[in-house]
Amino acid sequence: MSRQTLKDSHSNIIGYIENQGDGTLVLKDPHYNIRGYYDPRTNRTKDSHSNIIGTGNLLGTLLAR
Repeated sequence: MSRQTLKDSHSNIIGYIENQGDGTLVLKDPHYNIRGYYDPRTNRTKDSHSNIIGTGNLLGTLLAR
């Protein structure tokens, strides 16, 4: 599992994207709360309650919520 740190223009941490072993991406906020998932096998993004947000990797849009 690898983790990418997401930062704003002032170098403040705004979230993390963790790559699971199966290719699924998990978006977490700065406090490590799960905000959503992207499954490349289905090409769908889901929120933390497993509601489908849309097709493609839309994890960035979940940070603004």
